[in-house]
This record gives sequence, C-alpha cells and structure tokens, in this order.
Amino acid sequence: MIAAIGSLLLAGAIFKAIRTSPRCKDDVDSTSTASSSHVDTPPPATKHDVFLSFRGEDTRDNFTSHLYDALCKANIRTFMDHKLHKGDDISPILLRTIEESEISLIIFSEDYASSTWCMNELIHIMQCKSKHKRIAIPIFYNVDPSNIRKQNGRFGVGFAKLKRRFNQEKLTQWKNALLQSTSLSGWDSKSVRPESELVKKIVEDVLRKLNRKSFVRVEGLVGSIIR
Repeated sequence: MIAAIGSLLLAGAIFKAIRTSPRCKDDVDSTSTASSSHVDTPPPATKHDVFLSFRGEDTRDNFTSHLYDALCKANIRTFMDHKLHKGDDISPILLRTIEESEISLIIFSEDYASSTWCMNELIHIMQCKSKHKRIAIPIFYNVDPSNIRKQNGRFGVGFAKLKRRFNQEKLTQWKNALLQSTSLSGWDSKSVRPESELVKKIVEDVLRKLNRKSFVRVEGLVGSIIR
C-alpha cells in the first residue's frame, strides 16, 4: 500500500511539473459566471482536471471521498460538490463547472438514477463530451452496467421513481445519456479489488489522460488526441 501511494505521488509530481496549477477545488467559486445548459463553442477554458458526479447518499462518505483524496494527493485539480442537494433543478454554476472540467468521473451507484440532480448532470456531461471533446469515464460502484443500460434490478428501482414524475421526453433524454455513458470504457468495482487498488488504477488512468493532453499542448503536436 505504501509503495502504491508513493507511485501515485510521484506520478502526480510529474504531472504538476508539466502544468503547474492549484491543487483542488471543493466548491464552485461564488464569483463564477453562471451559464445555462447551452454549451458554447469553442469550449470554455478549463479550471478543473476532474469533475466527480455521484449520488451523495450512496458514496459521499466512502468511495467518493477516498477517490477525491487520492486525486488531490496526485495534484489533480478535482471538483467534488460537498453539498447535499434537494430538488430537481441543477445549478447553472454547476453546469458551467462541468464544462470547465477536462474529465468527468461518473460514479454510478444503485440509487444514482433516483436523483434528478445526478441525471441532469449526466446529460450535461455527455453533451460536453460530444460538443467539446471532454472525457467521460464511468465507474460502476457495486452496480452491474447491464442494469444501468436496461434500467432494471436495484438501479431500475430508482429510475422507476422518475417515471412517475416526468414526461416521456425527459425520460428519453435520461435513457439516452445512460446508454451513451455505459458504452464508454470505464471501471467496475466488482472486477478490481480491493477498493484501494481500484482507486489507485483510476488515478493512474486520469493522470495518463491528462498528461497526454498536456504533452500535446506543450509540444504543439498536430492531430487528434486519442481518448
């Protein structure tokens, strides 16, 4: 475990040397410019390396907090919203934060779909991936990806709650976002054990992706960036 932490710290130091920046960001600065759900072109300048999308009641005090801590220790500018949100409407400032993040880590848990806040975050993350070429990485935390795609099993119970409250157009948007996100390469907590090893591998994956983008910018290479 000590060796694993040491390797992450070394990788983080290398990344920081390539692009020096503030270490972490917990909450959105109150002076940030509010934005509607519309995504402008060209993309806004990045203020965060990673945005964490998660169901607070499921993972805030366990997996997500451990992942956040490891990302910060690797000098990765990470945004984690520490507030417990109620209601349906997502903050325009939070939508802007997603736009200003290079990578979104989507932590799917059993009750993720029961939160309209999480589902609207997911829609915006996928829009930013499509329009601004941001990176989205799903993490399946104690939930089967097939349950998410089909909205069944324990995951489907949460989504069923939304069916009783919203029209078909909104439900279709959420379903499409779920299908798109689960088709991406990601991480399954059931396949990588123990949990500390999963966290280590996710941080290493994020560092690789960020270093690749930084290298392209610094060296001025021409061509598409492999994601």
